[in-house]
Amino acid sequence: MAYDCFGAGQKVTQVTFNGRHWRESPGTAAQMFEVFGVMRQLHTLLMYLSQALTLQPARPLYGELRLKLEELERYSRESPEALMRLDVASRKAEVNDLLLRVSDLVRA
Repeated sequence: MAYDCFGAGQKVTQVTFNGRHWRESPGTAAQMFEVFGVMRQLHTLLMYLSQALTLQPARPLYGELRLKLEELERYSRESPEALMRLDVASRKAEVNDLLLRVSDLVRA
């Protein structure tokens, strides 16, 4: 079995927490773990959007895909507190709607 967080763990450690690691800063562990859950979801959505941008039939949606990718990338650089407040379910729903449109174009 394999697991891939698509770089979410590294982003949380290196960017969100400025190089701190929960093993070396146990007081931040709970917050880091919570932020990691949000970041993992963001990075998964970023991966889906990046993949959609490689699909030629989705070309009419490239502009929307790039905008959503940039928006999610901006969220991924937010503070721990902002990430914990982020409504990930809404972001997932928006990406889902966009990817369903991509799917329609690919299957057409």
